Amino acid sequence: MHQAQRPPWTKPVHADVAEQIAYLPRLTPRQRQVLYGVARGLTNQQIADRLGIAHTTVKWHLGTLMAKFAVSNRTELAYVAVKCGLA
Repeated sequence: MHQAQRPPWTKPVHADVAEQIAYLPRLTPRQRQVLYGVARGLTNQQIADRLGIAHTTVKWHLGTLMAKFAVSNRTELAYVAVKCGLA
């Protein structure tokens, strides 16, 4: 059975970071802002306050980002963000 090749953002956090960096331009501006906040170690509330959005909206963006980068928690997402040069 032939397995379809997965997009780079669906590979595990320990996959080639260069492939994940290549995906950054495809994020929305808001997703990049939230990812930057995670990379800087900000809490959801701090990100929300700085962006002028609700903390639940930040949580929604985090869920979307975690799915796109195929990570299961905020720590792994922060790792990807740092490796992508956002911190």
